[in-house]
Formats: sequence, structure tokens, C-alpha cells
Amino acid sequence: ITDIVARGGDLSRAAAILRAGGLVVFPTETVYGLGANALDKNAVTTVYKIILCLCFLLLYLSVNFTSSFPEYH
Repeated sequence: ITDIVARGGDLSRAAAILRAGGLVVFPTETVYGLGANALDKNAVTTVYKIILCLCFLLLYLSVNFTSSFPEYH
């Protein structure tokens, strides 16, 4: 897990970490978020292990456009 502060090249670094299957932690207005590539099964499994949830629970998925996931909209 890598904690990235959003400034300069850090967003590029975060993107590279996500593409490589890693996770990043990012602040929101109220809590910290845990980011992972939702299409990477290993990354999603790691998220579940970190939050100690059972795999039948739902995760929220944020995307900037739904056309990337035509089978879901």
C-alpha cells in the first residue's frame, strides 16, 4: 500500500502503482479511500483481505464513464 499526496508527479506515481496491481490510499473530505484496479482480481482480493470482509459483501466502484463497462449499464 502506498500513501500518495496529490501534488505534481504523485498522481502519475499513483496511476503506475494501480496499473501494476498495487493499492493506494487517498484522502477524501471525511475518510481515507483505498484505491485499486477493480479489473485486477488480485488487487480486489487484497482489498478484501485488508478490510477483513467476507467476499459476498459489496464494494463501491467509482468510474468516470460507464462506456468502459457496457455489460454493467
